[in-house]
Amino acid sequence: MTRQALPFLPEFEVDTDALDMADDEAPFMHATFELLKEVSASLVLATGLRTSDTVQGFERNQAIVVGHMVFVVKLANSLLKQVVDGHGGDLQLPIFRQALEAIATTRYLLDDTDGSRFDSYVWDSLVAEKELSALIAAKVGERSAELPIETRMRSSIEDTLEAASTTLAEVPGRRRNNWPTAKERIDLLGDGVYVAYRTSSSAVHGQFTDLEKRHLKYVGSERYLVNFEPQEFRPQPLIALETLMLDLVPQYVRRYAPEEAWEAFRPHLQSQKLRVQLVDRLHEEFLTRMRDAEIRED
Repeated sequence: MTRQALPFLPEFEVDTDALDMADDEAPFMHATFELLKEVSASLVLATGLRTSDTVQGFERNQAIVVGHMVFVVKLANSLLKQVVDGHGGDLQLPIFRQALEAIATTRYLLDDTDGSRFDSYVWDSLVAEKELSALIAAKVGERSAELPIETRMRSSIEDTLEAASTTLAEVPGRRRNNWPTAKERIDLLGDGVYVAYRTSSSAVHGQFTDLEKRHLKYVGSERYLVNFEPQEFRPQPLIALETLMLDLVPQYVRRYAPEEAWEAFRPHLQSQKLRVQLVDRLHEEFLTRMRDAEIRED
């Protein structure tokens, strides 16, 4: 199959002249915004691929992978919507963190060879349900009666167990499960990615490093003022997300789709990656330019 097999996937043309002459990050935000739209479309197309065995739906393990890819697309769409509405980037890092972990989990699962990683993923997800079920049973035993809310909660747990193709008896405790830590999964994405993940985590948990940079203003002498101004969107998280999404698509397509599907996807993915790398390089040059200008002014 040739590149024309995907004629409905538009390609954003990077205006290198505008980026070379930029005196602020607005042109870079425009470029990364358009590229994220395009890369998200690639993920959507990948999740729509079907073989004869999956026409009526995915089996559990593939469904877990597809579900994560859908989650990543929804997170990317949230970032796109926030750029459009102009209300600032206060949630950019928390959403970026969620996307990083979702992609890392997907990459880890895609390397599974015997299904054990998927079982560990499911069991890790159900530990809370197992603990809740034990609590409900204890309360029911104490009063010799089950409340309506407990009936609904127990029914919901049973539905989830059925969908997960497991039972509470099969779910091990957290310490006996082999599910890796977030760091172990994030490290699969490359050197330095965990640092970005930890930086984003500070925005989720309200750590001092985030408060000091985004919600307070240090004025010296151990004094701070409040800062209610929305944070500006930055291109770097979008560039990183685009890069990781583009690395995810071929891994999924090669595992679950026919060979001709990968041949149809490959030229578009290569083009997208080259343009993301171009914007990334020009943005780094822009930051160096701005830093050198500040040094000369000082």
